[in-house]
Amino acid sequence: MKTILRLLGLNSDFQRLFYINEYAALAGEKKRTILALILILFLTLLALGYAVGGIQNLERKMNNPFTNWVDLNIIDDRTSQIAGDIRRDYMQAEKQEAFQIDNVKGWVKFNYEFYDQSFDPTSPKDDSKLYGIWGRSIEADDKLIGQVLSGDNLIWKHPDLNLEEVALENCEIMITEELMKKLEFDLNRPDIGGIFMREGDGVLFLKVVAVVRELPSLCKFACSPEFYNIRASKFEGIRKCGELMSSNFRGKRSGFNFIASANVKASELKKLAKLFFVNIEAPEVQISEVLRNGANSWNNCEFSFLPSETPTQDSIDLFLAHATAKGNSINRFITVECGTGYCTELDSDNYHYLAFNFNRLDDIRKFKDDINDTHKLIVDMSLVEAKENFALVGRLTLIISLILLAFGILSIILFVNNLLKSHLFKVRSNLGTFKAFGLSNHFLNTIYLKIIFSFLILSILIALGITVVIDRVEQAMFLDESKFNVFSSWVLFALIGLVIISLIISYNTIKKILGDTPGNLIYER
Repeated sequence: MKTILRLLGLNSDFQRLFYINEYAALAGEKKRTILALILILFLTLLALGYAVGGIQNLERKMNNPFTNWVDLNIIDDRTSQIAGDIRRDYMQAEKQEAFQIDNVKGWVKFNYEFYDQSFDPTSPKDDSKLYGIWGRSIEADDKLIGQVLSGDNLIWKHPDLNLEEVALENCEIMITEELMKKLEFDLNRPDIGGIFMREGDGVLFLKVVAVVRELPSLCKFACSPEFYNIRASKFEGIRKCGELMSSNFRGKRSGFNFIASANVKASELKKLAKLFFVNIEAPEVQISEVLRNGANSWNNCEFSFLPSETPTQDSIDLFLAHATAKGNSINRFITVECGTGYCTELDSDNYHYLAFNFNRLDDIRKFKDDINDTHKLIVDMSLVEAKENFALVGRLTLIISLILLAFGILSIILFVNNLLKSHLFKVRSNLGTFKAFGLSNHFLNTIYLKIIFSFLILSILIALGITVVIDRVEQAMFLDESKFNVFSSWVLFALIGLVIISLIISYNTIKKILGDTPGNLIYER
């Protein structure tokens, strides 16, 4: 207690005694005044915390590409032909500024077939579980990637996935938790390695570099435009992108790729190949990588023959049958050569959708009118209205929050001021007597201001402590969907403003009541 009194600058015994007595009188019986002030402050902080948290949650959603985009469906030949022109038009600086557009990206949606985790690529069966899954392309520089892999939406990300450089550059994919469940993977082990995809009569292995809760447009996986171009055999100049995918060689005709069980050793395959290919030089055999699919794994085996002694495909098929008969689980394997710099861009006439990402949604209707007037395209009104309503809710939340803040601060200020005014009127005759014996106005002003300051600081600390506990519990329960935040500059500035305004009004009240002559105070004139 003495330390607190020293911090308040109360050095003499008289100052301390006067402060303690008046503090007790203002605090009321059983500290009811302080308890009431704590309750009012707690409710104000609670309302402010939810207001700030709600605004921040809305801001995250409004700045979230999951929310802040409009997809324009490329539904006919005319739209497909002018898609590139539309994209270039709305990437101009003046239109980006006018409609608050961040960027415009073209993307494609497609359906690929994936096997579940029980699939064995070395001995595929006709009744293997196979699922047609919808996916989409995401460009390397699309901000959507960063949003998909952020916050609570991200379940697992491969440590080598560098978002600041190029994502999905080696034909990897991102998948949703729902797809993991559908393919019967263990949801408690999101690092599944990769999944097998059907490609014609063969099988393709795609590495999974991220598992997320959801992807936009109801898609269950996302890949790079390069992988889509390769699989769609798009032409880039005179080169066909499909040439980067092969079932019998990787980059050179004398190399063959096979997938083998994890217990099959390269040395055993080399020995077997030497006995089988008796008329040519035995190939070099190596395991280039281990392919992990959930709890199971396989080896990617590369056979390298001399260019002049490369066997025919029929000979390779006979060798596979021979190796299988000898107890080796081995099969043909399709490989994809990515990261070459070829086939990395989608052609505008191949777009399925144009995605307009907005910084904010306030000008969405103006955008809808402009694209209709300029390009004779109609954007779905229900989509526009939904975006407008989202922006409206954001503005209303801000206005209501400011009103709540002002009401809470005003209530506290009025409570403190009325408390002080009532007490001073009650004891003014005694204070007039003290002034008649030489007690100065400066002393009284200072003491009562320090009492009010003490009330406010004590009440703020207790109310804030309770609110912080609520904040931590709410954050732990709702994570990124939390709508409560007391750790905000808003709260800090509100509390500082509350203390300053309360002290200013209290000073004026003290000066007005106690600034009279001792006689008027004593006789309550």
